[in-house]
Amino acid sequence: VDLATLPAQSYDTESDHDIVLWAKLEIVRKASTLRLLSDKPIYSKIMEYIASILPETLVKYALTHSSSQVRLTSFEALDAVTTAWSVGQPKIDIVELEMTLWKYALPYAFKSTGKEYITSVLKQLVVFLNRLSSVEADNVNTLKSDTLPRFEGFVKNFLIQFVVCQQAAYPGSVADKESFAIALLRSILTFLLEEDPATSKVSRKKRKDIELLSRQCLLKHLVSLEVFSMLLTMCHSMWDGTRTQAFECLTSLINVAHQKQFTLPSQFKDNSLMARGLFLSSSPRQREADTGALILCFISSLKSDVEEKEQFV
Repeated sequence: VDLATLPAQSYDTESDHDIVLWAKLEIVRKASTLRLLSDKPIYSKIMEYIASILPETLVKYALTHSSSQVRLTSFEALDAVTTAWSVGQPKIDIVELEMTLWKYALPYAFKSTGKEYITSVLKQLVVFLNRLSSVEADNVNTLKSDTLPRFEGFVKNFLIQFVVCQQAAYPGSVADKESFAIALLRSILTFLLEEDPATSKVSRKKRKDIELLSRQCLLKHLVSLEVFSMLLTMCHSMWDGTRTQAFECLTSLINVAHQKQFTLPSQFKDNSLMARGLFLSSSPRQREADTGALILCFISSLKSDVEEKEQFV
């Protein structure tokens, strides 16, 4: 199919252009999924053609398009498109280019109410995280570091610090943003534990030692004071769903900390937090009472010893 001749009619409106753009991205996505872009005899010609019809400015436009379908398709085609732009270049340069586009588009991309859309975007993000971790681990000998700085920086500084804490989970945020923040944290946790989201079984994929070390460092960051404080703040949300999801996420992180024997933030062992929980749980207002009960449950779950929990209760 000649992608340049896709429009069957003369188009003058923005929507017609967008339909053609989506169709081009969809064909590239499908061809990549079916591994049709790896045909060696014509590989360079295919990639050159894709790069010519899908330049960076057009792909950036698609990644931040008002239509969630166009955005999702562009994320799904991103690996193939960035590879087409960078034929002959090292894989680490290609994933770094893709990482730049994720940073550019994700803060806008989560502004959608579609649950299936958010799930699909996060699925593509996890695929990229796997690729970034693997490619950087293969290039670790060329770095003056015993860690994976690109991978760790992207997850810690961009996804957790910037997207979740600053862009989505601030006090008074709308429900859609809060739900996305929790879903993103859950996706990161599942990815770092290498669990199958559908079965919760741990993957048997072999990882390099440096990948395992980086994942361990990121898991420790997930049980940090900043992340816990953010989730506790969301337990005060006006939205019932957010409070429930935030507490479930907190519980999951605490369970991981106990299993991995990580040190939990000591600030939450202060009596002032328990006093706040007791005060709110006695409130006649349902939302405040729910928040108080969640705080008390949170304090109880911090205790790893059964006798300590019983004594607290």
